[in-house]
Amino acid sequence: METLDISCMIWSEDGKLFMDVIDQGIDSRLEAFTKSTFKVEDGRLHMAFHPAEVPLLLRRLCEVYENSNEDDEQCGLWIEDIMMAQYGMEV
Repeated sequence: METLDISCMIWSEDGKLFMDVIDQGIDSRLEAFTKSTFKVEDGRLHMAFHPAEVPLLLRRLCEVYENSNEDDEQCGLWIEDIMMAQYGMEV
């Protein structure tokens, strides 16, 4: 399985969302992104999530979505898009 490649502008809401998810480091489940790669180039955040770490990405995005004070529609859309792209499943 190939990496899940995502790119977004670093100052956008999407960029902030992904930077927050990535910057959590090791979480309470002792998981972190160690096989995925991230770089900033020309004002864009380029992310290549290793297939083994996509579940971690989804879990963290779901936590952000569940803990947001208002429905974070953009976060929910990312969850749906990633589930479809990686697993061919609708949420």
